Amino acid sequence: MWRVEINNFLYSFLAGGASTGLIQLFQTPVDLMNLIIYSQNQNQPIPFVQRLFCYLQLLQEDGIITYLCKNGFQKIMRSALLSGVHFSVKDTLKSLFLSDHEVTKNTRKLFFGTLINGGISGIIGLLTVYFLDFQMIMQMNNAGPQSNRNSTRSNQIKQVFIGLGLSLPGVFVYRAFYFGCYDAGKQILWGKAVKQRKASFLFKFFLAYISTFIASSFSYPFDTIRRRIMMQQNTSGPRKIGIFGVIKQIIQKEGLSGFFKGNSITIGRYVNQSLALVLYDCFQKIILRI
Repeated sequence: MWRVEINNFLYSFLAGGASTGLIQLFQTPVDLMNLIIYSQNQNQPIPFVQRLFCYLQLLQEDGIITYLCKNGFQKIMRSALLSGVHFSVKDTLKSLFLSDHEVTKNTRKLFFGTLINGGISGIIGLLTVYFLDFQMIMQMNNAGPQSNRNSTRSNQIKQVFIGLGLSLPGVFVYRAFYFGCYDAGKQILWGKAVKQRKASFLFKFFLAYISTFIASSFSYPFDTIRRRIMMQQNTSGPRKIGIFGVIKQIIQKEGLSGFFKGNSITIGRYVNQSLALVLYDCFQKIILRI
């Protein structure tokens, strides 16, 4: 039994990592080129055709390819690792605590079970990435001047763990609804796993996009609170307020809509997360055939 679970864990890890890695392989050059273009034209709107021409011009330069080989690979591998952990942990917990009958017949139990499994997978993925980022910060700190190491290290450690504690609730909620809505939606729309695998890529993408939108909307208030508190840590102004103080301040000054300020701007970013869900199903289908 455990050998089967380990194999399924590895298959899910590979499929999840490959889905996000493939997306980041195309997204990373675009992000870098957008950064270069907008840094040179900060106050001017750039038409799509002109931006496309800039993309082609940047790709012809040797510097952009060199930069991607040095720095883009690290971002791609980090995203692939995080996604692999999310999908593999979620599917492993799902197979351990939900029977085949519950997965195929009881949609409500599947939804709430996947909520918990998805949230746990988000926390484990976040802790994994935070550990790697922490090690990277320590290595960068050790490479600096001896006189600045102790003070810089203590400040960096404080920032890392403040960010971690504030990120955990938001990540749990996001991954819970991200996986829960998608898995339950597939069960409602297509029923058995065989029919789910045969479903149209486009319809799956629409379902994944809706699931990502719901997950982001539920988790965005946590992200807003985290950003406000992290901004306080970087300023030396008046007395800093805690989590409940930040919540009270947002409600008094901006109302409940203040928790969702900026959420509409991120709608375009849902495409990547939605594609990751659908591509994961595609890679799972390929693995089953092998």
